[in-house]
Order: sequence, then structure tokens, then C-alpha cells
Amino acid sequence: MSHSVRRRVGFTLIELLVVIAIIGLLMALLLPAIQRVREAANRMRCGNNLSQIAMAFHNFHNDFNHFPTGGGPCWTGRTVVSGQFPMGPNQSWGWGYQILPYIELDALFRQPNDSVVISTIVPTYICPSRRRPQLIANTARAPMDYHGNGGIRSGLLSAYTSPPWGDWGATGMVIASDLRFDPNPPTGRVVSLDGGVPDGTSNVVLIGEKRMDSRGQGNSQWHDDSGWTDGFDGDTIGSAEFQPSQDNPSGVPQTSFGGWQNGGCHKNGAQMGSAHPGSFNAVMADRSIRKIRYSVNITVFRQACVRDDGQAFSAQNLE
Repeated sequence: MSHSVRRRVGFTLIELLVVIAIIGLLMALLLPAIQRVREAANRMRCGNNLSQIAMAFHNFHNDFNHFPTGGGPCWTGRTVVSGQFPMGPNQSWGWGYQILPYIELDALFRQPNDSVVISTIVPTYICPSRRRPQLIANTARAPMDYHGNGGIRSGLLSAYTSPPWGDWGATGMVIASDLRFDPNPPTGRVVSLDGGVPDGTSNVVLIGEKRMDSRGQGNSQWHDDSGWTDGFDGDTIGSAEFQPSQDNPSGVPQTSFGGWQNGGCHKNGAQMGSAHPGSFNAVMADRSIRKIRYSVNITVFRQACVRDDGQAFSAQNLE
């Protein structure tokens, strides 16, 4: 008489623990690689945003023979003249508003309701490494992750003592419109490719990324509260006063170019940087994209942010 023996099929506890350990090890190995691939894709998308912005600046220049300006003081309303929205030195809102028709948002540019405009998120203005498209919590305004190059303040380059029009807020590529609160507003000040960039467009930063305090993204930091319509202020204007830095929880320094002391508004430019590791993206005035490392020599960085200092440097020293 034969007896059949049934064998149990399954994992022992030890085998199960071994499988779990192997899966955990594989995840530990794969996760950093996945994160690197994701960051590489986000950086590429961020660079594409800058490329679109630079193209818009140049198309604007083709129409007006000068680049968009940085606008007037923060929190001011849009300048409207006889139902029309002027550009350049005659517009209080900054470059983020002025280039809308050149990034296929002409309807938003002509939207008559200021509240609708300032609360409309523009994906081109958001770095995917930093945040999802969302309003700034405390102000309900749409954010901006990119900085127009506002240049430097007095004394930061020893051999450079004479800024354009005697105004340190005009040393960069995106200059102040000087409207509203300036007691002696100049007229006709613009940056043009016709003699306005003596150092050469490949040697001057046009737009860079903005550094933020990583503890308060979306919660109305001083340079992230007015949104992309902001004038010459930290939301949309960057400065080469400080060493660039990656987002971190140590706060953001403020730099003032002087002037506009009415109602708490100054000519401000915030620190440049980004959420990316190692370096931030910038687009030069010739539309070339560069990575500027956070450890860049600060003198070289300042030279790259002044359009007429006449001091030569190697662009490779930025990267």
C-alpha cells in the first residue's frame, strides 16, 4: 500500500525576511537614481522656461527697440492710459507682465481686472524643482521663481564707480521704471542692444533663478509675496550683492539699491539661487543658458551681472 506525501508550498519566515531585505536594498539603490533623473528633467524644464523668457525679451526688443523694464515700486497697480496698457518705462508692473504677449498670453495682458491678472498662475514662471503651481498663501497672488538681473549696488566692484544715469538700480539688464514714488522720475531710460550692453550680450546675465527660504515656500516671504506682476522688487528682481545659494532654511538677505522709501517699498533685489543642487540656471543676454555654481567667485558673478563695467572675465568661471 503506497502513501502519497503532500508537501506544503510557501515561504518560510527566514526566506520572507530575505526577500524583504533584498527589495529594501534594491529600493535604496534605485531611489537616488530616480531622484537624479527627476531632478535632471526638472532642471531641463526650468532651463526651457528661461529660454522662453529670453526669447520673449528679444521679441519685445524687436517691437520696442529696448528690453522690458523692471517696473515701478512693489504693490502698485497696473499703469493704464486711456484704456491701454503701456510698456517699458511707462509701466508700473514689471517684466513678468510686460512680456505676456510674447509668451502667448496676450489675453491675460489685456485682462482689465487687476485681481484676475495677479492671481493667474503662469507655468512658465514656476521652477518644477521648487513647487507645484499654486498661489502664495498669504496674498493669493501667483508666484515668480525667476529674477531679472538688477545688477549691483555701490562699492561692490572697486573699479566700477559710475553706473548708468548715476543709478545703481540701472546697472543690470532689467532696470527700474522709476514711476509713482520717485520724486524725480527720469524719462526714457531703457536698455537697448544699440549700445546699451557694452560688455557684450554673452557676458551679461539677463534672467536667473531666485533663492528662497525652504521653510516658507508659498507663505509670503518678503521677496515672494507680490507675485510675477511685481515691479522693481525682490519678487522679480535679483542682485549680485550676495553669494548665490541653494534654497535652505537660513532666511534670505535683502539688498537695497536706494530710493523709493514710500509705503515700505524700496528698490530691492533679492539673492539669486534655486532649488537645484550645485548650481542655478541663468540665461545670458544672448539667450544662451548657463549653470552658475553656488561657489562661483563673487567678483566674477558681479561682473557677469553688470552690463557696462568693462571688466573681462571668462564665462567658464561661472560654471
